[in-house]
Amino acid sequence: MRALDTMEVANVFEDKCRSSVSRPEKPTAGHGCRLHAPGRPPSRSGARFAVCLGLILICTGCNRGAEDPKAAAQKGQAAPLPVTVITVEPQTLPVTWEVIGQTQGTREVEVRPRVTGILLERLYTEGSFVKRGTALFRIDPLPFQTALEQIRGIVGQAEAELARTEQDVARLQPLYADNAVSKKELDNAVSAMQSARANLFSARAQYKTAQIDVGYTSIAAPISGVTSRAAVSEGSLVNAMETLLTRIFQVDPLWVTFSFASKDYSQIQSEIAAGRIELPPERKFTVELQRQTGEFYGRTGRLDFQDTSVDPKTGTIQARARFPNPDAEILPGAFVRMRIRGAVRPHAILIPQRAMLQGPGGQSVYVLTESGKADLRPIVTGQTRGENIIVVEGLKAGERLIVDGVVRLRPGVPVQAVPAPAADAGKPAAPGTAPPQKGAPEPPNRKR
Repeated sequence: MRALDTMEVANVFEDKCRSSVSRPEKPTAGHGCRLHAPGRPPSRSGARFAVCLGLILICTGCNRGAEDPKAAAQKGQAAPLPVTVITVEPQTLPVTWEVIGQTQGTREVEVRPRVTGILLERLYTEGSFVKRGTALFRIDPLPFQTALEQIRGIVGQAEAELARTEQDVARLQPLYADNAVSKKELDNAVSAMQSARANLFSARAQYKTAQIDVGYTSIAAPISGVTSRAAVSEGSLVNAMETLLTRIFQVDPLWVTFSFASKDYSQIQSEIAAGRIELPPERKFTVELQRQTGEFYGRTGRLDFQDTSVDPKTGTIQARARFPNPDAEILPGAFVRMRIRGAVRPHAILIPQRAMLQGPGGQSVYVLTESGKADLRPIVTGQTRGENIIVVEGLKAGERLIVDGVVRLRPGVPVQAVPAPAADAGKPAAPGTAPPQKGAPEPPNRKR
């Protein structure tokens, strides 16, 4: 037979008592019903009811007394808190720097007139691609042609004077040999001949200059590239070497200039020296260009220059990337975003940011010890990568990191490990999709 608990015993006694009360006594023959007079003892049914009531109270008190020690024992032994953990695993992570730069042509030329005159016509379409030597503007050539004809006459006179003086010298030389003329007369003739020859040289130089000026009335493109708008209109007076007519940009290849702080450069050098960053072979970084629309340019570039000094005014270092641009898809003057790839972080530890605590003493995480308790561990962090962050110091490979439930924990509290989901944030993003890191790249091979 199974043992009855306290409540079952109490219920049985209560049922019996109620049945005794509800069953009336049989009257004695000839006397009828009895009534209890005041001060007389109660009947047996009343005594039974009192006994049953007492037993119920005693059993109930015993039941409560039996439950209290058990509840006290449960309160004294706290159950381990369930937490989500991941195993710390070093991995090789790509390093990406993001910078903002401005596009510019590899050659940018300002087209200015080389002679002063009236601009007659514009011979090109603004914004079009032109080849070197293509005529762009024409200045009124008539004044220069007239000057050329005038100087041509001066050259003729100089040639005639030289011929006359040469004849005089040729005539006086035999006479001087026969002592028919003096030495002075011959010397004067020779001097006149030399002066006439010098005048001829000067006249010919003026004539050549006039020819050049006539040629300068037709203004041609000095390089091949994309033209800008015309700065002056036809009929305007343009001054030699002063008036800006237009600009030409050589956009293939295209340059993108940018700058980065010298502090970032020093930090990267320190990480390279510590072995936390490895550079690509021959320091050939790959540069991706993002258009203003958010799309990436279809061709990649290379870093080809870095300045050897820091700008004292801004505290930055200038650098440049080079992109092929055969179809002139990217125009000069635009601000673009670039991602510099190629370096990696070997043996990097990446953890979810939600596992990290921020306190007065800095950043820390909870690590699950071998004894099943939470251990508070201070850490030093590096760059962020989306929802994750790189831990530089404080964690080792193989340790179990608590990532969820850290707010409820205290150092030394017993915890129960629950494996993290397969898609937890402890793993890096796919190559090419990881959020970039702002900073400066390691300098490429400098051009001397």
